[in-house]
Amino acid sequence: MVIVFIFWVLIWLMGIASAIFFSLRQWVLHYKNQLHCSSSDKRLHVGIFHPYCNAGGGGERVLWCAVRALQKKIGCYVHYPVISSDMLNKVKFRQSAHNNKAYVARNPFLTWAKLTYYRLFSKMYKWHYKCSKVIC
Repeated sequence: MVIVFIFWVLIWLMGIASAIFFSLRQWVLHYKNQLHCSSSDKRLHVGIFHPYCNAGGGGERVLWCAVRALQKKIGCYVHYPVISSDMLNKVKFRQSAHNNKAYVARNPFLTWAKLTYYRLFSKMYKWHYKCSKVIC
């Protein structure tokens, strides 16, 4: 009984998260060309959040490419592949690996939840791609 309740709560929460993501996507698509500030100069102000860009993995170069692209038009950088097909297959076939802990691989519900998370995460990246004019 408790498992069924937890299952339905998780389904409900995932439905709410999906609705929020869809609404946010629609808002961004609708207002992507109207993101100008309200001052009289009508310049577009953009903030860039790139965690760990100084960690030595090439993030500095990616960051400057993104800045250069933004000087021309609205752009989007998505680190690809965030979730690879190899990662998905390890989880799907319930194989223990660096991205799939043994306790997740043994549990069918956790495997399902992780696959659902990976798929939603991939959809969010796809939506971000669709909202950009330049992809670095």
